[in-house]
This record gives sequence, structure tokens and C-alpha cells, in this order.
Amino acid sequence: MDMVKGSLMMETVRLIRANKDLNWDKHLTSEEINLAHSKILPSNWYPLSAYEHMGYAIFMEVGKGELKNAWTWGRFTMEELVGKSYKNLFQGLDTMAAFRKFVFFRKQFFKFEDSNYEPLQIEPLGEKEVKIHVRTPTESNLLEPYGNQMAGSYERLVELFGGENPGVEFLEKQWEGADTTVIKVTWE
Repeated sequence: MDMVKGSLMMETVRLIRANKDLNWDKHLTSEEINLAHSKILPSNWYPLSAYEHMGYAIFMEVGKGELKNAWTWGRFTMEELVGKSYKNLFQGLDTMAAFRKFVFFRKQFFKFEDSNYEPLQIEPLGEKEVKIHVRTPTESNLLEPYGNQMAGSYERLVELFGGENPGVEFLEKQWEGADTTVIKVTWE
């Protein structure tokens, strides 16, 4: 079973708990709702499928199913992750080095049954341009919101590490049948 670290799960369950009035059972199983209301420990591992379903439920209920809100959520989570929680690990890096470190760092939060599975790969295209290949072994309805969340994250990563005027463009979209989502990020 693919797993996610509790430190990523914590913000997700916090949002669900803070919005008791929303219709969570429309998107989550009773087991997932129980997990959302249980004690989540940062160092423990939890089912990735539950994390993905909770993320989609938040997208639909809190984000009203609007992709711009998934993008904004991505910006927020990047700010929290590398701008605050793990700031010391990213200090002094330029934008390209921050992208490389983020891809490496992010691996620590996931455990996949297939140990050769690489959900993110970075391809530098120049001094201020990268292609990021995002592969997700997930249900098709989750792919587009997740792609937009990741794109918003990369936009914010550029800004946090001194890049200006970030450009983010989808070159390939897994939700439209591509094997992977490819996101091109440029900056000045």
C-alpha cells in the first residue's frame, strides 16, 4: 500500500475538522472520516489513498471545485513547507537548487509499494527554466486539481527563492490521457 507521512496529513485533517458543517461524507468513506478525526502523528505513515480522497474532498467542499483554489492551495502549502516549517533546510539556495532540493525532500513524505516509482522528476532546461514531470498513481478525477495544486506550488517556490515573474505552463496533462503531467516553469 502506498503511504504518506503524517506531517503532510496533519494540515488536511485540520481543514476537515475546522469545517464540520461541510458534507464530507459525500466524498469520503466512513473509514476516511474516522481517520480525519483521529490523532495524526507527524512521524507515522497513513494510506495515500485516504490522503488523496481527503484532498479532493477539501477541493470540492472548501475550494468549491474551482481549479484556481487548488492553485492557491498549492501556493499556501509551499509557503508553509519551505517558507516556514522546513525553512532551515532551504536557506541560501537559488531557485534552481531549491527545485532540486524540493524534489529530493518531497520523496521523504511518501512511501510507494514500487520502490522504483518516481512521482516527481526535474529536468533543467536552462539557467532559469525547468520541466517537472509529475506522475500520480491516482484516480482520474483527482488529477486535474492535483496538477493545479502542484503548479501553484512551483510558482510560489520560484518567488520564495528570488525568481521573479514566474511562468507556469502545462505541456502535458495526465488528466487528458498523457502518461505524466509535465509542467514548465520559467522565471527571471
